[in-house]
Amino acid sequence: MELINPGIGVIFWMTLSFGIVLFILTKFAWKPIHSAIRERENRIEESLKNAEKVEKEIASINETKDRIISETNQEKIDILEDAKKEKERIIQEAKNEAVKEGQNLIDDAKKAIENEKRKARKQIQQEIAGLSIDMAEKILVTELSDKDKHKKFVLDNLENVSLN
Repeated sequence: MELINPGIGVIFWMTLSFGIVLFILTKFAWKPIHSAIRERENRIEESLKNAEKVEKEIASINETKDRIISETNQEKIDILEDAKKEKERIIQEAKNEAVKEGQNLIDDAKKAIENEKRKARKQIQQEIAGLSIDMAEKILVTELSDKDKHKKFVLDNLENVSLN
């Protein structure tokens, strides 16, 4: 029952020991504990400031990274567009060159055909002239008095002539 109803002596000694402990703590421990708490608060505050600073730097770095990526993408797009234009220009040049070359070949072929036509006409004219002379010679040699004979002679000679 003494714990439930403490005596005055126990209360006195408890109060005295609490006061001594409180005096010793305030005299020797309070200042170091208080300064340690203040130092810890300062370090936490500094860490928070550094964390904000680092966070701002990270945001700045991310912005720079995003800007560089977008610039790089734009450069890539520009390079691809330039390459596409260059490809189209090269293809167009090749087409133009092929058309020129084809036109030159066609012109050369037309000239060759025209030359062959002229040669063939000349040759045919020469053959016709030769045949005409031969026919005229044969006509003059044969008797021209009979018209039916003469007509038959010309038709027979024309059938015998081959015009390869």
